[in-house]
Amino acid sequence: MPTIKQMEAVYWIHTLGGFHMAAERLNTTQSTISKRVHELEADLGGMIFTRARGRPVLTARGQSVIEGFAEILALRSRLMALAKGEGQFGGRFRLGITELVSMTWLPGLAAMAREAQPSLVMDHDVDLSRSLYDRLASGRLDLVIAPRIEADEDIVTQRLGYLDCGWACAPALLAGLTEPVPMDALARLPLLLQPEGSAIQILLMRDLAQESRSVQSVMTCNQMAVLTKMAAAGLGVTYGALEFFRPYLASGELRLLRTEPRLSRLEFVVAWRRSEGGSLHRQLAAMAKRAFDRHQASLSPLGTKMKKSDRDGGR
Repeated sequence: MPTIKQMEAVYWIHTLGGFHMAAERLNTTQSTISKRVHELEADLGGMIFTRARGRPVLTARGQSVIEGFAEILALRSRLMALAKGEGQFGGRFRLGITELVSMTWLPGLAAMAREAQPSLVMDHDVDLSRSLYDRLASGRLDLVIAPRIEADEDIVTQRLGYLDCGWACAPALLAGLTEPVPMDALARLPLLLQPEGSAIQILLMRDLAQESRSVQSVMTCNQMAVLTKMAAAGLGVTYGALEFFRPYLASGELRLLRTEPRLSRLEFVVAWRRSEGGSLHRQLAAMAKRAFDRHQASLSPLGTKMKKSDRDGGR
């Protein structure tokens, strides 16, 4: 009879597409994973995996057992939850988040998760939106909190809300420009953006393409906090959540500018795989919504010196 660890090894190798990724998912070594598979193959009298272009692929024997392994592991998870008490989970859970989430409402979410699920070990992975969605689809993440972008059809999303975003730059960079700034004038300015794969750049490039505008100069960095400092230094204009700009707006180092037309709003969601989602995913999604709402309610106004049109900042 295959052991649970052997079944887990085969299931996650198949799901994630490699021995190394399965080892990371199960918090062990690749050699241990290989040993479990070899022992199972010896017991079953045949190979479970073969290699195709460097990727492990199930053999006919492997295909005959993988569905049963998945059912047994799912049943085991449900029984463990019942044994620990209704709604209680243990083990590791991989949460993918963007930089903004890590710097804003993540502490509130983490505190709620620790209180509700004390046996759950939450791993946080900070990355750009496109990478997070891709890794979620491939099974390398369990849950993602990020802006909404086009994703795999197996991905389920639940809306958290919209963030106040806008364009910002050093006041001197606006010399000679009148507001609202048209898109063609904006496209001629040096833009400071996160690289390809960030939700902000995806939305920006889509909106500019709809206006038939091509960007002349883009400097990229994967950290919005760094881009904000670069904008304050007068190196260009950047687009992001107003939270990053607050200290610089207060000091006068940055100024928000209005554009015409306005860009699409940045909507944040919680996402998980339809095939893997369960009560834990829904519980964490509800916590994320509460943490998001509490954080938004706690924000103070940006200041009375700013006009309402400036605060809208091209959302």
